[in-house]
Amino acid sequence: MWGRVKEAYQRVWERAKEAYQRVWERRGYERETAVLVLKSAVAATLALAVGMPLDPQGSFVGFAPFSALLIVQPSVYGAVYQSWRYVAAVVAGALFAGAGGLTVGLEIWSFALAVLAALVVGQVRFFGGQGKQVPVVAAFALANGSAESVTDLGQLLLMVGLGALSALLTNLVMAPAIRFRDAENAVLDFTDTMRDITTGLTEELRGEVDESRIDYWTRRSESLDNIADNAWDTVERQENRVRLNPRRLLSPPTGDHTPQRVPHMDPGARTCLT
Repeated sequence: MWGRVKEAYQRVWERAKEAYQRVWERRGYERETAVLVLKSAVAATLALAVGMPLDPQGSFVGFAPFSALLIVQPSVYGAVYQSWRYVAAVVAGALFAGAGGLTVGLEIWSFALAVLAALVVGQVRFFGGQGKQVPVVAAFALANGSAESVTDLGQLLLMVGLGALSALLTNLVMAPAIRFRDAENAVLDFTDTMRDITTGLTEELRGEVDESRIDYWTRRSESLDNIADNAWDTVERQENRVRLNPRRLLSPPTGDHTPQRVPHMDPGARTCLT
C-alpha cells in the first residue's frame, strides 16, 4: 500500500516539476494561468487588508476580496470592462434589496418579488456575464437583514468598490507584456496553411483526382476552421492587451509595429522559434 502511495506521490511531484519548468522556461498557457493566479491572490489580499480597518465588525469585509477575485483579468482592459459591469450589477441588486427591506422589511412575499425582479433585470445585456450578481446581492442583503439599513447597504457597496479598485490596481501594476509578433505569427499560420491547400489543390486538379486524395484535402480544408479561430483569438487577445496598458508608456511592445513577412515555414516550427 505504501509503495503505491509513494509512486503516486512521485508522479504528482514529477508533473508539478514539469509544469513549473514550462511556466519558467517558455511563455504560453501555463505561464499566463500562473500569472493570473498570482494576480488574483494579490488583489484579494490587498482588498482584505484595506477593508478590515474600514469594517471592524467584519460584517461585509468578505465582499472586498470576493469582488476582487471576480474582476481580475489577464488584461487591464478586461479588468476595467468587468469591473464597471460588476459594480453596476451589485448596485442594482442593492437597490432591489433596499426597495423591499427599507419599506416592508423581510417578508416571504417581498423577498420573492425582489429576487424575481432582480433575476429579470439581470438578464439585460448591459450586465453581460455579471448579470447573475443582481439577484445574488438582492437575496443576500434581504436574507441577512442588511437591506433594512441604509448604513449597511452603503457598507456593502463600499466593500464591493474597494474590491474593484484593488483588482484594477493589481492589473495596472502587473500589466501583461504587449507582443504584436504573436498575433502576426497566428495570422501567418492561417495564410500559409491556406496557401498550401490552394497550391496543392491546383496541382491535384491538373490530373486525375483519386478518391482518397479528396478525403485528404477535405480534412485539410476543415482544419482551417481551427487555425482561423486560433488566429482570431490571438489577435483579439493582443488587442485587449494593448488597450489601457500602461506598458505602452514605459517600454515599446515586443515585436515591430509594422508586420513583416517571414519566410514560409511549418506553423509549429514558427511557434517554437518565436
